[in-house]
Amino acid sequence: MTAEQILQEAIINLQKRDLCAETRRLVDEAAQLLADGRDLEARALVEKAQAISPEAPPKQNGASVMQTVLQRLSGRLAQEIANALGDAVEELSASLNGKIAAVSARVSSQEERIEALSALLQDMASKSLATAEQIDRQTLQLRMIQERQAQRAAALNAMLDNIARLREPHAAAEEATATATATAA
Repeated sequence: MTAEQILQEAIINLQKRDLCAETRRLVDEAAQLLADGRDLEARALVEKAQAISPEAPPKQNGASVMQTVLQRLSGRLAQEIANALGDAVEELSASLNGKIAAVSARVSSQEERIEALSALLQDMASKSLATAEQIDRQTLQLRMIQERQAQRAAALNAMLDNIARLREPHAAAEEATATATATAA
């Protein structure tokens, strides 16, 4: 039901009652205001009339008694449904709060692990840098050793060449002597 329909029913219910003249005038004026589209003013007059009217039941016939009973039952049913929904929402909220807390704890744990890994990686990075520098120094030293070895090998080869050249005239002379001895024989 819309707010306007509820207001119309309230006016009709008040009109069915035995009201004093002043209250009757307020209800009639509220009906006129509602017809003119001035809902807020009409609602204010209806509330005033309800407040000053005695709680005498309206004049009712059998159908309106049944309607009143149905309205009361539907109101109670609506209240029970609203209460049940409220309880369900509270339970859901409590459940969600528990799950959110668990997820939050897991996230905190993961953050701590990530921080520990980050610290470990930073330590490893500094150690890796130091190791790389040490490898560079050792590589430089090996190159220097290799150059010295190459120089020594070149010096030894030069010395062997010189020894070979010195032997060549001696070998030629020995060969000439061996040839002369062979021809003389």
